[in-house]
Amino acid sequence: MGSEIITIALVEDHAEFRNSLCEYINNNKAYQCSAFPNSQSILSRIKETHSCPQIILMDINMPGKDGIECTQIIKNKYPNTLVMMCTNSEDDDKIFKALQAGASGYILKQDTSKDIFNALENLLHGGSPMSPVIARIVVASFSQIKKNESPAEMLSERENRILEQLASGMRIKQVAEQNFVSINTVKTHIRRIYNKLQVNSLLAAVNSLKK
Repeated sequence: MGSEIITIALVEDHAEFRNSLCEYINNNKAYQCSAFPNSQSILSRIKETHSCPQIILMDINMPGKDGIECTQIIKNKYPNTLVMMCTNSEDDDKIFKALQAGASGYILKQDTSKDIFNALENLLHGGSPMSPVIARIVVASFSQIKKNESPAEMLSERENRILEQLASGMRIKQVAEQNFVSINTVKTHIRRIYNKLQVNSLLAAVNSLKK
């Protein structure tokens, strides 16, 4: 990336968390983080400036438009913008709706500021970061998808193994060591897993989880 400043928007209605995380990110001179208290504020800024940040950290549960709807609006107009959900929500329906809306990562606010910052860098370099609890939900969803999908649309054996390792709480570096591959290779597999989540049968898979 050279000396390019990476622009980040943090969309979060909880003021203390918003200000603290934004300050943490801005301590790194390679990043410029701007904070927004709700969806409407960032959508208005994008409309005014005719530009969009390179990365958006998006909460889900906010007054007015929620983060999922906001993500969909932004991705429709700026498909190259990277959106990572940063939320307290572990609801499986919201997780998959966020991914369908175009989110490339899903982490929880319970993670430390350092973990969230590391997830940002992971996202920037082609990864699709997710907290371990989110990975466990994804594992559960694929156990349902496999019952109805053709082999071409299922996860490969290695993708299954990597996803289960992430779900157990292993970090990307540990997963790479366990599988004798590079960290970048693991990130590529995670990206493919996220892409496969967005197949047409996803809604049926989500519904089957609720039964």
